[in-house]
Amino acid sequence: MKFIVPVDFSDASVNAAEFTAQMLEGRYGVTMFLFHMYRTETEEQIASNRLEWLKETLQIQFPIKIQTRLE
Repeated sequence: MKFIVPVDFSDASVNAAEFTAQMLEGRYGVTMFLFHMYRTETEEQIASNRLEWLKETLQIQFPIKIQTRLE
């Protein structure tokens, strides 16, 4: 099962990602996708770094499979 969490790096979206990770903890075969849409190529690298940081932070707290996606 896959769960897509849109992230704009606001407090609300980070809280939603944390809540989703907590909800999925202990479930077998689930993947959480952190998804962000960027507008410019400059923003792409910044968003990529922030998504990776969020992913690593969540995986320390919650041992679940997390992937990131930028478009």
